[in-house]
Amino acid sequence: MAISEIEFGRRLIQVGQHTLETVRHGRPSVFVKAPTAPWSENPHFQARAYRDLGGYLRVPRWKLLGQYGISTRLLTHDQSLIVQRVRGIRYDDAVLSSPEEFTQSVQRFTQDLSRLWQETKSRVDTNKVYGKDIKDQHRKEPLDTISAFVSDPETQPVLSLPLQINGVFYPSLEVMCQLCSRKLSEAYDPVVTVGHGDEHFGNLFVEDVEGETTYKIIDPKRKMFYKSPATTVNTFLGGFLLFVFDYASSLATKNNGVNIDYQVAPQYRDGMRRVLACTQEMVQSLYNLGEGEFLTKEYLFANLIRSYIGRVAPKNQEKIKPNTAAHLAMAVEAYYDFEGFLEGKYLG
Repeated sequence: MAISEIEFGRRLIQVGQHTLETVRHGRPSVFVKAPTAPWSENPHFQARAYRDLGGYLRVPRWKLLGQYGISTRLLTHDQSLIVQRVRGIRYDDAVLSSPEEFTQSVQRFTQDLSRLWQETKSRVDTNKVYGKDIKDQHRKEPLDTISAFVSDPETQPVLSLPLQINGVFYPSLEVMCQLCSRKLSEAYDPVVTVGHGDEHFGNLFVEDVEGETTYKIIDPKRKMFYKSPATTVNTFLGGFLLFVFDYASSLATKNNGVNIDYQVAPQYRDGMRRVLACTQEMVQSLYNLGEGEFLTKEYLFANLIRSYIGRVAPKNQEKIKPNTAAHLAMAVEAYYDFEGFLEGKYLG
């Protein structure tokens, strides 16, 4: 069924290559995702994800339309997905405009995540269906990023030089990349869980439900049933550090070393502290699984250094340009002292 064949009696606006938004009486109401969408946004996979996550996380109301626009709960590959529009405040806006509500909302989200992780966890070394694929999938992207960083012409002048960040000395970026790559190559996260797949600030909203501050999460992107909960922490924290907050920073080479000075822009300092504190609670939920060490800081290191070589979506290029030195500095600080970084030790 072509998406244009669905009759809603309301105006349709195209908001993506495979997505329409319905407008009634001048107000957007629902999104319509076509069966032509790629797998990451395909109605079949998103409906399955909403169904699986709905018992744990707060997701919007959704409905599948099968042939001739008939509502169905059966999952096939030729359906359109109808998703109710969320009317809350996106997390990247809320952390600045409604900070107290933001904190309460993330705390509620983390509580629900913790239950999801506890009740759906599966050890990777005994997961016969997904174990090997998950090991390879979760480590491939950060390893590829580090390899690209080391070989990029932009990094050559600074790669092998000793590093100083806000007056504190560290080994060179080359050594840091070697340490991180070795850990990613030799280790893997001990457990996987049912997951959303894209828990960044643009998919999370602060909502008020009958006077109670809560959250809603949209747009799950996953084809595999399981994922590492450590990738959730990386996606949540890394998104804010890379694409929401701004910094005053400088990078200079002198006396055979690299000197980076940076600080969070004043208007973002409170938001940064809140995000770090909320991430601490997520990390504690990882520890509470009682299954061993995760590769959280390795994922975050690779996530943050990618901005220096422009390894981000085209729409984000302008945002990151003034902040790449700060991203490098935070990658190093968080890798060497992850707990201290989350405590705000390096905010000054």
